[in-house]
Amino acid sequence: MPDYPDISFKNELTGMINYIGHIKGRGNRIYIGLYYRIKKLDSGVKLSIPENIPVPEGMPIVFCEGKTDGIHLEAALNYFKQQGEFENLNLYFFPWRADLDINNDLLMQMCRTRPKAKQEDRIEIYLFDRDVSKYIQEASDDGKQYKDWGANVYSAVLPIPPHRTFDEICIEHFYSDADIMRKDEHGYRLYMSREFDPNSGNHLTEAGVYFAGSRGQLQKPYPKIFESNIRRLGNDKNIALPKNSFARNISNKKGDFKNVSFDNFKCIFELLMEIIR
Repeated sequence: MPDYPDISFKNELTGMINYIGHIKGRGNRIYIGLYYRIKKLDSGVKLSIPENIPVPEGMPIVFCEGKTDGIHLEAALNYFKQQGEFENLNLYFFPWRADLDINNDLLMQMCRTRPKAKQEDRIEIYLFDRDVSKYIQEASDDGKQYKDWGANVYSAVLPIPPHRTFDEICIEHFYSDADIMRKDEHGYRLYMSREFDPNSGNHLTEAGVYFAGSRGQLQKPYPKIFESNIRRLGNDKNIALPKNSFARNISNKKGDFKNVSFDNFKCIFELLMEIIR
């Protein structure tokens, strides 16, 4: 729980920070520092996003829901450019601070507030996963997979890659299952919910391995990807690979991750091209 004495103090503090932003500007370094400090305490605090987002001039900027999404997208875009595709598509994937809690609510708040706050003419795209239907509806418009909020601010929803038959898509689902389950040099890997018995939580093929989280996570109608709560009998240590390590291994072409397939990412860049045009 956030470390506030009571809710009235929280509201008073938020109001004071908003006042500083109003007087000094959302790009002021004092406002920016206070913004990130209070967001670290409570990500639900309602404050306007800081204005000064550093990005190469003229380059569209993409804000992703997941902290590792930009790493995957940058690696995929580099791959396509090496193949002679999307050569004129230049994007800046915003690197979220590691200590900031990024979620759908924050991303949607940015969509609503940025058109009034931003002073530059650059294109900003806020990219949502497909795992919460409420945000799919809010982030898209008129049968499209994106929405124009004005002032060159757009929201978009990850498309369904051609090899998937379910809607609840996150960035890792754009890889094949075989690529998702690649092991690092220590033998750690991501796990998928379909690998476990939905009732017992035991792994179907790896003896002694089990899922220690809620059984409801194993009973979803789509394959969830796990980076935690994977254990061996007699040991409480998580044996799954963190998603950040998975993304970095791919970006750095490390070991067995050097030849993953990016083919199914193509539909994402086609969507981004449509928005930018």
